[in-house]
Amino acid sequence: MDPATASPSVDPDRLLSGFIGLLLLSFSLYGALTIQTYIYRARFPTDPTTTKSAVYCLWFLETAHTILSGRVVFYYSVFAIKNPSNLLKIDWSVALVLWLEIGIVAVVQGSYIRRIWILSEKWWLLTGIAVSVSLPTNHNLDI
Repeated sequence: MDPATASPSVDPDRLLSGFIGLLLLSFSLYGALTIQTYIYRARFPTDPTTTKSAVYCLWFLETAHTILSGRVVFYYSVFAIKNPSNLLKIDWSVALVLWLEIGIVAVVQGSYIRRIWILSEKWWLLTGIAVSVSLPTNHNLDI
């Protein structure tokens, strides 16, 4: 058999079991986030617009992330399972999930930095340290 056309040895059960387990955990955590967002909206209607925007943006990004994560698991467990060599290919939704994760991290860290800025009474040095710590150190995103 030609090595270039040989199918790689992939154990789908081992590969997908962890994937599905983490997806179920992700769905549970998404439900908790949705409840927290609802309670936040009900209890703090007078919060500043920037805080509300961060909360709703985070919920929107997490909604898209959860939907696409489900799509990734569905793709690899239903479509790609028919041909095991497809399990080694990266689907377009995987890249989009990674970019959504980057957006989620940026919103969360930006919110923390804003709180540091407010609680430190606009102390530039402390806020600058928080910003520098939150910046990524490796820009190599080989997607």
